[in-house]
Amino acid sequence: MMISKYLNDLTLLKNVEAIAIYSLNNDLIDSWCDPNFNSKVLDELSLHYFQVFATLDLSVQNFQEIVITHEKGHFYARILPDMLLIIVVKLPVEISLIRLIVNVKIIDLLNSKALQKGLKKYSTENKDFLNKNILDESEKEYLKKLEL
Repeated sequence: MMISKYLNDLTLLKNVEAIAIYSLNNDLIDSWCDPNFNSKVLDELSLHYFQVFATLDLSVQNFQEIVITHEKGHFYARILPDMLLIIVVKLPVEISLIRLIVNVKIIDLLNSKALQKGLKKYSTENKDFLNKNILDESEKEYLKKLEL
């Protein structure tokens, strides 16, 4: 509902396949998917992006977005106050257009009562994204090296 109201311009772009908003606890707040898109992909992506942002935040200041290109399109992830925005697009698409729409439209979403209510609901839980049970051996060694 929030995506269709505040980020509707993204849903109208021809090659946007999915949009999801996650709380920092990795709980899905809202999502929109093209009918042909497998929405389970979003859940898998979100956890990986949270881990990447958490790790990068330790050494990189003001890191805001990640764009990963694959053979069929892009995964765009943007960390925002108290949430993660993921957009899945297929080629051809201009990432600069996605970024522009997000930059212009996100302010209304961030100030919306619906989002604040959703974030408050999910903030009571605390998930450990650097939980050693879900990391592979190289990630565990890296965290050990970072003394985390």
